[in-house]
Amino acid sequence: MGIRTDVRYENGNLKVADSHSGTDTRYELPEVDRSDLLLSGAYGESWKQEAGVSDSAIDSLAATQSGIAKSFNTLMEIRDKQSPHNTQAQHLDNLNKDYDQAISRFGTQMDRATDHANSRLKEIDQQFRQHVGWDEKDAQELRAVVRGMDSSERSEFISDAVANGDGQALAAILGSHPSLVGLTKEQQQNYRQRAIRTNAPRLANLESTVSKARDTTRKAFIDFIERKESVTAKSVREKYQQQAEEHAAARKRATGDDSANRWNLFG
Repeated sequence: MGIRTDVRYENGNLKVADSHSGTDTRYELPEVDRSDLLLSGAYGESWKQEAGVSDSAIDSLAATQSGIAKSFNTLMEIRDKQSPHNTQAQHLDNLNKDYDQAISRFGTQMDRATDHANSRLKEIDQQFRQHVGWDEKDAQELRAVVRGMDSSERSEFISDAVANGDGQALAAILGSHPSLVGLTKEQQQNYRQRAIRTNAPRLANLESTVSKARDTTRKAFIDFIERKESVTAKSVREKYQQQAEEHAAARKRATGDDSANRWNLFG
């Protein structure tokens, strides 16, 4: 004859057993939204192809994004493969610790890769300036002239400087606060992009790819952090924590160690 584990006898009556208490408790885990950046670690391959040249900054960012994706998928695999030697509470606590370690590790790697990318972008900008013969001689006077033009004249002047790769004019226009030449920040940035694409297309392509790789890798890391609570089932861990605290309080009462109520004889 089999023993019923789904019911219990209490106060002379049969009652359904509480399936969410005891050492064999298992709650349903929450769904996890798996972003594309966490599912695939192959983004770096497309960046390398787009760049057209080997670049250490892109290699570093590609390795970071790939590592984040690999770690996420491994943590999801661990999540679904609970050891029979652990309760679900222990399993989720261990998973949470593993996730924290991964965030710490990739946070350091992300900082290094980002710093490298930013340094590389500065180098590319310097190469562009050398290419156009960047010259700040008479820059202040040129800015005054450009600022005094009407919008149509200013647009034509800057467009000619961009088309001709005029390093002296470009230094005056792009090397100062945009208001000093009658431009907005967005306008100045757009002229700068036109200038590098027109005069140094390979550098422009590399610059664009490094920026894209940096921003995409940062987004992958943010996605990784944001999914920690759902992957490690924070809501379930909190239930177990509450049960553990209730158990500890009950043990104190059972052993007479409930100091808060020990002398409250009439409570």
